[in-house]
Amino acid sequence: MRAGRFLLILIILIFSVCSLLFIFSAPILKLLATGLVVDQQIKKSDAVAVLGGSSPSRVLEAIDIINNGHASKLIISRGGKPEGLEYLNSKDIDFPEEADLNKFVANKLGVNDKEIILLPGRVYSTREEAEAIKKIALQNDYKSIIVTTSKSHSKRSALIFKRIFKNSGIDITIRPSKYDSFDPNNLNKNKNHWKEIVLEYQKIIYYYKGEIF
Repeated sequence: MRAGRFLLILIILIFSVCSLLFIFSAPILKLLATGLVVDQQIKKSDAVAVLGGSSPSRVLEAIDIINNGHASKLIISRGGKPEGLEYLNSKDIDFPEEADLNKFVANKLGVNDKEIILLPGRVYSTREEAEAIKKIALQNDYKSIIVTTSKSHSKRSALIFKRIFKNSGIDITIRPSKYDSFDPNNLNKNKNHWKEIVLEYQKIIYYYKGEIF
């Protein structure tokens, strides 16, 4: 109970502090936003993995990496089951999920089916994605993987993948999507960006508490 109250107070404090920073200190908010973005130098890799969410910006970055010759395989994960999907299936209605749409876009932009690996099963967190990607990488004897994600999600992704792939012998490169509008230099152009900052730092705190997701 005390732990729950502590986390609630901590979350309230984070929201309060970030709100004050947003109102009174744009430079500090910019610093916090910049701290969320990890953009590592791309190098020739065995595969590029697109993390679920923020479609289509993440997969577009991955497609560019494939088409520019920096990777030969595109790994796509399938997220949690959408609510109402079973009902649609019972009516023989084919509802395309994000993974299906990502594959469709990749095909349309020049990536053929032989270059695409659709991960089996579903994943419900970044940690589960990292574990599933690691399993596929080991099965295929991959030595290097580029991971594409959103800019504000790249720091946490880097932390999680570094932990999951530790001592695996597989090199991980984190690449945020240039199609993502998150910009630490211009946070006012989208009012949702400051919320992303708060939520990501909240999740990073959970990460350091040992609750990886």
